[in-house]
Amino acid sequence: MAAVLDALAPYVKKLITGMAEEEVSMLLGVSGEITKLEDNMESIKAFLADAERRRLTDLTVQRWVNKLKDAMYDATDIIDMCHLEADKRRVSTEDGSSSVKQKVSAGCFQPLLFCLRNPVFAHKIGSQIKELNQRLDDIHKEADRFKFNVGLGSNPEPRKLTDAERSMQKMMSEFNESSIVGEKIEQDTRELAQSLITSGSHDIKVVSIVGTGGMGKTTLAQKIFKDTSVQEHFKVKVVGTGHLRDVGMKIIRKCGGLPLAIKNLPSSTVKLVHLRTLNVHGLSANVVIPKGFGGLTNLRMLLGFPVHMDMDGSWCSLEEIGPLSQLRKLSLHGLENVPASSLAETARISSKEHLDYLELHWSSSGWMELIRDEIEKQQRQQAAEEVLGKLCPPSRVQHLVIKGYFGHILPNWMMVPATGAFKSLMLLKLTNLPCCTKLPDGLCRLPCLKGLNIIDAPAIKSVGFEFQASSSLTAVGGGGTTATSAAFPNLTYVHLDGLCEWEEWDWEEHATVDVTAGTMAVPALEGLTIKNCKLSCLPSGLANSKRHALRVLQLYELANLTSVENFPSIVELDVFRCPKLKRISGLSRLHKIRIVCCPDLEVLEGVPSLGSLVLEDTTSRILAICKPKELNLYELANLTSVENFPSIVELHVFDCPKLKRIGGLSKLHKIKIVRCPNMEVLEGVALLDNLELGDANMETLPGYLQAVNPRYLDLICSKKLCTSIKSGSSPECDKINHIAKHDINCKEDSDAESQESSEED
Repeated sequence: MAAVLDALAPYVKKLITGMAEEEVSMLLGVSGEITKLEDNMESIKAFLADAERRRLTDLTVQRWVNKLKDAMYDATDIIDMCHLEADKRRVSTEDGSSSVKQKVSAGCFQPLLFCLRNPVFAHKIGSQIKELNQRLDDIHKEADRFKFNVGLGSNPEPRKLTDAERSMQKMMSEFNESSIVGEKIEQDTRELAQSLITSGSHDIKVVSIVGTGGMGKTTLAQKIFKDTSVQEHFKVKVVGTGHLRDVGMKIIRKCGGLPLAIKNLPSSTVKLVHLRTLNVHGLSANVVIPKGFGGLTNLRMLLGFPVHMDMDGSWCSLEEIGPLSQLRKLSLHGLENVPASSLAETARISSKEHLDYLELHWSSSGWMELIRDEIEKQQRQQAAEEVLGKLCPPSRVQHLVIKGYFGHILPNWMMVPATGAFKSLMLLKLTNLPCCTKLPDGLCRLPCLKGLNIIDAPAIKSVGFEFQASSSLTAVGGGGTTATSAAFPNLTYVHLDGLCEWEEWDWEEHATVDVTAGTMAVPALEGLTIKNCKLSCLPSGLANSKRHALRVLQLYELANLTSVENFPSIVELDVFRCPKLKRISGLSRLHKIRIVCCPDLEVLEGVPSLGSLVLEDTTSRILAICKPKELNLYELANLTSVENFPSIVELHVFDCPKLKRIGGLSKLHKIKIVRCPNMEVLEGVALLDNLELGDANMETLPGYLQAVNPRYLDLICSKKLCTSIKSGSSPECDKINHIAKHDINCKEDSDAESQESSEED
């Protein structure tokens, strides 16, 4: 509270001086009220220090301080109103003469003084200051009954504290200069204070004070904060207090301790004229926006804005978006509630020249299937199409998300040639489009698009050639010459997921055209993910031999896919749950491949650079033709042996119940065998350094341990076996005595260590 008074007092003093210089001191008697305001603040400040201490233990003093706080907040509101009025007058006079501009500039330094030149506003402000002074008079009179110590603000005679106050002082770490003794702390204070005030850099400096409890870290920090040189050097000083916790507890008490969902934004929200960020994302879809919200013209970020109509249908909350011209980020939810495109037009989305992030959400796509009346369904879909058509983003938008849209077609501004205007769009995400049957042909003309995500569009059955078709430009006056530009020239990542009826992808580079990096579609593509669709093969245009950028290919749950061939640039390939896949070949640069649940895979060839192979729940027949450096085998039910892989350096084998033999791995350095209970032979591993065995049901050590000599053994076994080995008396110890270093744990110990490690992280 003292900080508020300290901030207001110089402002009021400068205001009174300015009045004398500007000769407006007699205007409507306002100056007298301002002078009185200064006197009231000085009077109250004299005993505020004592009040702040006593409020901790005296509820009546606490209520008095709260009244004073409310009055001071109203005083700051008056100042804010003057700043706003000054801003408005400055804008209105921007077209005036230079002399007028000069006066406006001077007035902006003293907003209240500048506004007093307006008699109407001066009368309004004068009335508010007069009312504020009356409240301060009453607060001052009420203070008399508390007998506050007026001298406590300077160097008072210490007042004897009550036991409760002493306890509270200790708990709050209240600073008491007289209780600090010792030359060492004085020396540390001088050195650190000098370091803080003599730095020639403008960078923020952080000094950490560390040590065990009770050594005086907090005391030293408080002493530095109160040091005279620090107080004089820094105009603004901040120290943490516990008042925010008090505010939070009051809010909890008001809510009755229940996690109540907000139903309406309070009408007072429209008074937050300086508000720049508002995030109501995650609130109930039925939250109501107050009328007048459009007055928050300083908003830069507005997320989760609920779109709704009022009861009589005469007003839509989208109208409040129109005046918000400074928005940088905007997400609209509940667009299914907009019945007509004319209402969507009032949002004036396309005119928001600063907007670079836009999300458009429809929330009713799920229950569209429940509407049995076809006429009503068609009407809703037509309304959605018209509404989206009027929500065209500005040309500078960089990130666009459309979610839950249930129209049949996407708007014209996503078609050729309209998309040419979006020269800054970098990321486009289309999610949950249950009725959309065709992808727009204009996306390939987005010059800066880098990421494209299309998720859950079950009505799309085919993607035509026009989706990635190159564009042709005929030169004017150039004898009919034609220049061809690449489709998706900067697109680097594509994610296609949940197009569950997608069967055909028409993409073939024309043989008559000399395809180069400048004309080839999607020349910069680095990563492609396709998940959950009915494609039986990948298009030849994607597997172009001149496509050098594509590095990562991920194929998940493609029920009809039979082959992956001729991708010379791919370095990493994931193939998951493709039950009809039979052949992988022609991947000359492939370094890492993961194959999961592909039981019919028979051929893996043309992979000379393969370094890591991961197989899970897949046939082991392909092992005979692979030469990886790292091999990971998971859940291969019929695997009986792993032999004669001279290139393997690291081997992991998990859950292979029939595995009996591993041998002929002359370069093997590390092996991990987990839950392979029938494993009997491990040989031909002369370079083995690290051996890890894991099986919670292991009752005896496997015999093959006596035939190998790794530098380190990591063993996880049953608790019974672990206890027996650690006792040193078990005959099992003879199997591992020749291994120099080993670590043996039971399953419970391993789990406990993992939990402790995660807690430390």
